[in-house]
Amino acid sequence: MVEVRQTDDSARDSIKRELSKNVFVEAGAGTGKTTSLVARLMALVESGVPVEQVVAITFTRAAAAELRVRIRQELEQRRSGGESSEWLGQALANVDSAAFRTIDSHVQSLLREYPIEAGLPPNVEIQGATEAIESFSERWS
Repeated sequence: MVEVRQTDDSARDSIKRELSKNVFVEAGAGTGKTTSLVARLMALVESGVPVEQVVAITFTRAAAAELRVRIRQELEQRRSGGESSEWLGQALANVDSAAFRTIDSHVQSLLREYPIEAGLPPNVEIQGATEAIESFSERWS
């Protein structure tokens, strides 16, 4: 595998403009990841992708929540700035249906939606951390 390093500006431009590709954004705190992802998600929605079909996977719940807040703010700012279009109204109405999730919550959602395909019983329940520790302790004993 060949690793390609990009300059900061070209990486940010790629995140926003290369909409036909999935992207993985890795950078330190305070470097503008969320700003770049908001720009990308807005470009996707503007290009005709329904916001409820967008999936953005983050490492923390706080980052996922921040992403949703920032997308909503950007949409509302455009509306209050006088922009009106069908995609904008649809995006505002459906932003809560977009999948801005952590890795574990996204996997859980897929397992709930497709248990048979994953080889699980149809009514499988995902244990929380506390239940998993208790269950493990009981089995270990």
